[in-house]
Amino acid sequence: MRKNRNSNLENKKTLFFEMGLVPVLALLLVAFNWNTNQGVVEKLGTTTAVPLEDDVVQRTIQEEIEPPPPPPREVIVTELQVIDNTEDDDEFTIETEFFNDEGITQTDIMPEPEKEEKETHPFVWVPSQKAQFPGGESARLQYLRDELKYPRLAKENDISGRVDIQFKVGAYGEIMDIKVLRSPDPLLTKEALRVVENMPKWEPAKQGGKRVITLVSIPIVFTLQ
Repeated sequence: MRKNRNSNLENKKTLFFEMGLVPVLALLLVAFNWNTNQGVVEKLGTTTAVPLEDDVVQRTIQEEIEPPPPPPREVIVTELQVIDNTEDDDEFTIETEFFNDEGITQTDIMPEPEKEEKETHPFVWVPSQKAQFPGGESARLQYLRDELKYPRLAKENDISGRVDIQFKVGAYGEIMDIKVLRSPDPLLTKEALRVVENMPKWEPAKQGGKRVITLVSIPIVFTLQ
């Protein structure tokens, strides 16, 4: 009986020892976790610095500030003026080549024949009978005086000079192939061309009694007085 009791005590001793280790281990585990968390908190507290955050914010704000815009450039506006071709009292000279107008009348203009009567007409530099304005040279000069208008912008800028115009007179008096040989300014060129293009049909040139194509030159001089 005594041996059995001793054996039971020995077995219970081991059990009691193991049961006593449980609270000890629990206390050690709690103590270990407490020290570890506190150390982490202390380390985090020492590494987080408020001035660094302020510095980052300050730098970010400085980078976002845009420089002031450059001053606007000065713009020079030039006013465009419209050419006014209205008639005025300023005088200007018209110079043209002289043609003999003896025996030339308005009724001497050759009518254009029917299409079936048309034929090929040669070009002659110096025909025996020159092409002429209907009514003669005096009528041509009067036409130019009546139709030419001195460009207003040319007058305001004291622009004057001679415009040489060359064109062909066809076999039926039509004006064609108009060219400007010389001109001091585009304003004068435009006005001279307008008047020449609106001229009526001429009396055609003749060579050996037949109508031919020839060349005519008209110098027009614009002079302010």
